Parts: sequence; structure tokens; C-alpha cells
Amino acid sequence: MVKKTAICAFTAALALSAALAVGCAPAASEEAVDEGAYVSDGLPGLMPEDHEGRFETMGAEMCFTCHGANESAYPILDTAQPLPADHFAGGQIESYELDNARAECITCHSQG
Repeated sequence: MVKKTAICAFTAALALSAALAVGCAPAASEEAVDEGAYVSDGLPGLMPEDHEGRFETMGAEMCFTCHGANESAYPILDTAQPLPADHFAGGQIESYELDNARAECITCHSQG
């Protein structure tokens, strides 16, 4: 009986300490969840609300206009999140050519 009580007490203490550890985890900072940025685990961020419908009406080339640009303006808008190298043809930013495998932007970047 004592052994069973000790096991139950140990299990309860372990569960409580795990719950406390999770509850004390730091909250994500606003920077970490910035809609235009890539989150720390490498997953793509959400598109901002003001981008709603842009891909459907203008396609990937319009996304690329601001986020990929060209050699004279990368990216065109100062506030646009630049595309990572793997979004360019051959994985080379210097190509300034969108990789066709990345042309469906909304597959990974959903609307925020």
C-alpha cells in the first residue's frame, strides 16, 4: 500500500512540475511572429492582411516584384521581406529569376 501511494505521489509531482514548466515558458515576442518575417523554426510567415487576394489576381510575378526585385533594387520596397536564396533559380539570388517550384506563393504563405 505504501509503495502504491509513493508511486501515485511521484507521478502527480512529475505531472505538476511538467505543467509548471510549460506555463513558465516565455511568450513569443511580437518580433518572432511578425507576419512578414520567417519564424525562428524556418517556416514561412503569414502574408499581411493588406495582401489579401493579391496572389490570386496578380500571380507570383507581382509578389516577386517587391520581394525579389532585380540587381538595382533588392527588394524594391524597403519594408518588403526579401526572398531567401532558395526561392531564386538555381538557389542564386544573383539570378534575380524566380524558381518555378516557388511560383505558388500561397502554398506556404497563407493569408494572415
